[in-house]
Amino acid sequence: MEFANLARTFEELERTSSRLTMIQLVTQLFSSIERPEEIQQVCYLMQGRVAPFYEALEMGMADKSVTKSIAQTSGKGAVVHKSARLADLLTQVDSVSAKYVVRILLGNLRMGIGDAAVLEALAKARWNDAKKRKLLEGAYHKTSDLGLIARTLWEHPGEDDAELAIAALDVQVGKPVHSQLAERLPTTEAIIARMGTVVAQYKYDGLRAQIHKD
Repeated sequence: MEFANLARTFEELERTSSRLTMIQLVTQLFSSIERPEEIQQVCYLMQGRVAPFYEALEMGMADKSVTKSIAQTSGKGAVVHKSARLADLLTQVDSVSAKYVVRILLGNLRMGIGDAAVLEALAKARWNDAKKRKLLEGAYHKTSDLGLIARTLWEHPGEDDAELAIAALDVQVGKPVHSQLAERLPTTEAIIARMGTVVAQYKYDGLRAQIHKD
């Protein structure tokens, strides 16, 4: 897959505020990718990264360095080396691609599409079933790695095999779990009922502990 195709999708995503349209665009993009390693990198790039968030792998280029690269000026040391490589890269891509290369380097991609929408697009591209997003979300909470989830999906051609492989992804030592928000409930009554269940469970656990103690 060429970066130009990805950049054009980025541009279309910027032009829309509709979440459904965004998911459709990303689903089409994912459906055009065949290689597992490519879908993995595309997911990272959609986050403005080249690796998962928990990996301390930063681009290390500030606004001034990028500006120098675009003006193709020279300097000293590591900054010059980075600038020279970026300047060479920018001469090999079209203007739309260059814009998003620079934004990724600056950590300023901001297309308005969240991880949940990307997971839904993966579910639709792989199974043509948006409801499978819940399965992917469970794996994402355990791994914090969109690229790993996408690669796992693409490494298993069979739909059932892909589902089993995703379900097998689990927490690993040294890798953070993804933070989760509290579940929303539709009404006050539902909240009170849930609180009652929690209190009852708390009392039950306390009673069991007392019985065992005695």
